[in-house]
Amino acid sequence: MFSDCDYTKDIKLSSILRFTAEIAGADLFERGISHQHLWDNNMVFLLSRIAVHINEFPRDKETIEVATWENSQRGASFNRGFKIRDEDGNVKIDAMSAWVLVDPVTRHILRPSAYPYKFNYQQKDVNAKIHGKFPMDGAEIAGKREIFYSDIDANGHVYNAVYADIACDYAPPEVFNRRWMAFQINFIAEAKKGDVLKIHTRLDDGRYHAWGINDGKCSFEFMLELGDAATS
Repeated sequence: MFSDCDYTKDIKLSSILRFTAEIAGADLFERGISHQHLWDNNMVFLLSRIAVHINEFPRDKETIEVATWENSQRGASFNRGFKIRDEDGNVKIDAMSAWVLVDPVTRHILRPSAYPYKFNYQQKDVNAKIHGKFPMDGAEIAGKREIFYSDIDANGHVYNAVYADIACDYAPPEVFNRRWMAFQINFIAEAKKGDVLKIHTRLDDGRYHAWGINDGKCSFEFMLELGDAATS
């Protein structure tokens, strides 16, 4: 939809995250595992990391298909894959994500054995690769971002897609003159209404990074891989 796109009429990074999160929830809901059901049983899935590879951005009014599958489980992380295709079946975007099971009251990470339902793991190839943490060496303070009502989701903290908007809002102008090839967000510590994030950024030759520091602790890390100069 028009509201899912940016000023170039390409889908926004935050909209990609919204679509993938919604389809992940729908996948569980169709099996009778709703967010409310999980909450009532003292557990919720929270997104820990997501890496997204972009072959081509879907554009305003384009029809797309968003597919998801449970990919694997490693340690405390439940890995889920995504593919966004056009009407001809061409993969425009793929993604790999890591989720953790958390007690919504204590915020403690639960062991995978606490999840009582069966997974349908399917390992499918994607171009997106999840990297580790992004060191802040050389980053500079770009500004402050207060967390408001509209940033908060039903889990009581900043909705994951909002971080992509924050990172883009503080990007230097050069970033918007380059093609966007891939991005990753690491969600490290939740931010809540009233918190103020100190945004740090760094622009290297091929990557733009952003970090949000909340009361001395890193809340999120963002990395955007940049290609050649964008065509008008």
